[in-house]
Amino acid sequence: MSEQVKVHRYLTINILQGASAPFVLLARCFNVGQLARRQLMGFRIHWPTQYNVISQEFGARPEFYQKFGLPGHEGLDFKAPMGSEVYAVAAGFVKEIHLDGNSDPVHKAYGNQIRIQHEDGYLSIYAHLSKSLVTQGQNVQTGQLIALADNTGNSYGAHLHLTLKKKGATQAGETSFPHDIIDPTPYLQPYGSEPAIPPQPPATPFMDVEVHSPEVGYLNVRCAPYTASDQIARVNDGDILGALEEKAVTCDKVGRTGQWLWVRLPTGEVGYVAAWYLRLPGDTPPPAPATVVFVVVTSPDEPLKLRLGPGTQFDKLAELPDGSILKALEPETVVKDKLGRYGQWLQVQTPKGLAGHTAAWYLKLQSTTVPLPPKGSGPARYVQVESPEYGLRVREGPGTTWEEVWWVPHGTVLESLETPEITGEKIGQQECWLKVRTPSGHEGFVAAWYVRPPMEAGTLTCGVALAAPAPDERTLLRPDALQRIWGIGPQTEALLHAAGIHIFEQLAAMTEAQIRALLGEAGIRMRYVASWPEQARLAARGEWEALTALQSQLRGRRPR
Repeated sequence: MSEQVKVHRYLTINILQGASAPFVLLARCFNVGQLARRQLMGFRIHWPTQYNVISQEFGARPEFYQKFGLPGHEGLDFKAPMGSEVYAVAAGFVKEIHLDGNSDPVHKAYGNQIRIQHEDGYLSIYAHLSKSLVTQGQNVQTGQLIALADNTGNSYGAHLHLTLKKKGATQAGETSFPHDIIDPTPYLQPYGSEPAIPPQPPATPFMDVEVHSPEVGYLNVRCAPYTASDQIARVNDGDILGALEEKAVTCDKVGRTGQWLWVRLPTGEVGYVAAWYLRLPGDTPPPAPATVVFVVVTSPDEPLKLRLGPGTQFDKLAELPDGSILKALEPETVVKDKLGRYGQWLQVQTPKGLAGHTAAWYLKLQSTTVPLPPKGSGPARYVQVESPEYGLRVREGPGTTWEEVWWVPHGTVLESLETPEITGEKIGQQECWLKVRTPSGHEGFVAAWYVRPPMEAGTLTCGVALAAPAPDERTLLRPDALQRIWGIGPQTEALLHAAGIHIFEQLAAMTEAQIRALLGEAGIRMRYVASWPEQARLAARGEWEALTALQSQLRGRRPR
């Protein structure tokens, strides 16, 4: 069946089913140009949810996402009700898992998330999850169940957000988005077009595990790794099961609440069991899980060869292009000792699960952690926000349970209201909170591990204290057009910018009294000021028709 026929059939089926208006059909995404591009691409991505609906396209709502330094929505949003299944879009290994959820100190946008490394430099990110069903370093297959959907992080309603990255895409000019973010749409296969092939269990288990459920006396075996899936069997307390996941992955899961393990029963049946009801045979406590180490190929002149054994005399299994990310299959200390040393060979695994040996002198460590801001280097009166993607929340008190009073973007310089010595000690320290004053005059507490010493200090005037000159243009978030708010002209907008008010959401968070106090000293005429926060709220959500209607109502009123 041709691509055109597949898309036409898909579109026809969904029109007959009557898809709801707010959602976007996948078929709409596949125009002729995208079909042609797909035929030239080797990389494909599998549909990641159980539902054939995309609720927000890539690049949508540029007026909203520009405040985050993005040309538009940086991925695809899929319909995924709370607790529904999320699948890997392609084969690879789990590079990172962040279980931030709503407890994250600054409510990072993605909440609970999984990042999977694929071949050829592609990386997929799955956001707003309820729980992860995989562990770091685990190899997954295309279409494999990896998580359950939810509404964690900066999200309004349960759904799956999928971001796709390609190494070097931004620098090469292949995308207008930063951070190597690319449009997943041309790579996406139609819903149900190619059903996922379930992973095949290995012929022999990697190790044995023992059922430890003395209170109940048994353990249920299910067809999928979550409690709502169908029960296929039951095993007794003390039964020995064969673990069908790699030894390191198994050891990491055994005894851990929320983890599920793929096992083979004594009868030969295969299924999933709750890993927190397992232990290693002989009452031996599970060993501490080994650190998962990733390495990157540094061979710009020609691809690095993956071989069957540790030497050039062994057969070639594959070629690894420069920049390829691999999982090391040896202990961390051994990996670090071998890297960069001529004559040393390292056992590695590719994102598709192919294992072999390669020359360690063409490899280097791949960091999987986000660098923290530098810790204080002495007394400081000012600090600068170090949170490029999310900005920073200012709270009434020192902790996430306190109400948010303000928000400041990355690069904002804040005045510390604590002594220079204490400020310097807190900078970059986890679980420390710093009392500050924002450029707009708001006082509150910020997470000290998301601030650093400012690049330089100074002052600006216009009736509002500002601790330092504007940050480098590369770190500024793109401001909203505040003049779209009735009553704000060029002079008022300039004063708001000088006070640190750059985007609609900041203005929407203010009260009329706060706005008047902020701008009162400048002696400017403030028209319709009582309506500014409501206008800003509508603009921040991109509800332009509602904003126009509100402004039409304001025309017949006397300005305040």
